[in-house]
Amino acid sequence: SGDIAIDDIQFHNCDFKDVITPCQETFPKCNDQPITRPTLGPKNGACDFEHGTCHWNNSAVSDMPWYLREGSTHSQHTGPAVDHTKGTSEGYYMHIEASWYDKESVAILESPYMLPTSSCQMTLYYHMKGEHCGSLLVYINSGDSVQLVFNRTGPQGDNWIRGIIRLKSDYGFRVHITALRGTSYKGDIAIDDISFQGQCTFTDDTALKYGDK
Repeated sequence: SGDIAIDDIQFHNCDFKDVITPCQETFPKCNDQPITRPTLGPKNGACDFEHGTCHWNNSAVSDMPWYLREGSTHSQHTGPAVDHTKGTSEGYYMHIEASWYDKESVAILESPYMLPTSSCQMTLYYHMKGEHCGSLLVYINSGDSVQLVFNRTGPQGDNWIRGIIRLKSDYGFRVHITALRGTSYKGDIAIDDISFQGQCTFTDDTALKYGDK
């Protein structure tokens, strides 16, 4: 009645002293933290990622993380060279690093909890350059129910593209922004400048459970 187990240990951006770790081949500053601590403040889903990940968090059930990135991803022929907010290499955005993970690995970025809504619009900008890009998916997750509300699959060009997502739920929910890795390292997916308009109410994550009305 007291078993403890662990599984699937992974390291990211760690300066191992061996010849097989590809860390320095991917990131010029190998010991930099890949994900900045969330920037807290009034509970809100809007985020330009210039000062952290706001109230968005990597899901514990992800196969791989979303990384906070400045400038290019350092993988050739994939990923953005600049962010969307500033349009420069000094701006920040979130992305998946396809170089390290297997085909169909999943990264899930979770929003704060949201109250039921009949009219909420979420806007984000996405970048999907690379011949082996997988999918960018957005779900409404209310616990027992998961609804796909946005899907972009395959390469979309070397541009930041606006995506508009309608959110509607009779129950409390979280938005899951999900990236599905493609078939090779040429599949980095990036997002930036998330905003909300309409009847969009966020709440403390201890005040609402999935499926509450």
